[in-house]
Amino acid sequence: GIGTSSLLKQRLKKELPQVEHFNLARIQELNELELAEYDIVLSTLRLPGFPREYQIVSPLLTKEELMRLKTYIKDYQRKYFAKVATRKNKQFNGKLPQTLSFIAATAFFCTELVNELQVKKVDNTGLDLQQTIEKLVSEIGNNIILNEAKVVTALEKRERLAPIGLPDSSLALLHTTSCAIKRCHFAIFELTEPITMQAMDQRLIAVKRMLVSLAPENMSQIEQDALGTISSMIIMNDDALTLFEQGDQKTLQSELAKRFLKEIKSGIPI
Repeated sequence: GIGTSSLLKQRLKKELPQVEHFNLARIQELNELELAEYDIVLSTLRLPGFPREYQIVSPLLTKEELMRLKTYIKDYQRKYFAKVATRKNKQFNGKLPQTLSFIAATAFFCTELVNELQVKKVDNTGLDLQQTIEKLVSEIGNNIILNEAKVVTALEKRERLAPIGLPDSSLALLHTTSCAIKRCHFAIFELTEPITMQAMDQRLIAVKRMLVSLAPENMSQIEQDALGTISSMIIMNDDALTLFEQGDQKTLQSELAKRFLKEIKSGIPI
C-alpha cells in the first residue's frame, strides 16, 4: 500500500543514504515495471512467483531488518559493483514546457487535498472497530465515495492484513484504494472513545485519532506522490507525530501546504 510504503521510504532515506533513488509501487503495478532498472527490491508482503530476488521488511524497518539490509547492500555492491552507478533524475527529461504542466497539475491536486482536509470529532461510544469504520466512511460523503459498503470492506481488509497503528502514538493510518472511491481524500477523525489496536511494532496502543487516506484504484504518479508525502510526513519526527495527534484543522492544513510547497520547489529543474 502507498501509505505504509511511504513510511518505509522515509525510514530508508534516513537510514540508508547510500541508496540514491527510490520508487514506490503497488502489487497491481509490478507487471508494469522494468525490473532490470532496479538494483534492489523490498516488499512489505510476500510475493509468490515474483521473478527475482527481493527482501521482505516491515513498514517501520526494525533494527534487525536494517542491519540485514545494510549487509545485503554491501554484498550486492561487491557482487554487482559495475551496475551500481550514479543515476541522474530523468523525471523531466529537460523538457521545460512538460515540466511546467507537471508542476501546475501537482500544485492543483495538492491544493485540493489541503482544502478538503477535515479534522472531525466522531462519536463512536459503544462501537467496535468495524462499526467505527462504517461510521467514519459515512462521514466522508458521496462526493468522494461511490459505494460506502465497498469502501468499508476494503478498509476492513487492509486493517486485517497488517497492523495500522503508529507506534508510541494514539494514531492509526487507515487507508485503501478502491474502484468505489471517486478521488483522493485525506481526513482525520477524533474518536470520543479510544480503540485498542495493534501497532506496526506489534504492541497495543489506544487509538484516539484515525487518519483516513482514500484513493481510486488507478492513481496517477502525482496522486501517489502526494499521498505518500502525507504518510511520510506523519513519522518525520516527534513534532510531526504530535501535530497529527493534537493539531486542529487550520494548523494541519497550513503545515501540509508548507510541505507540499517544499516538495514542489525541490522538483523544479531551473
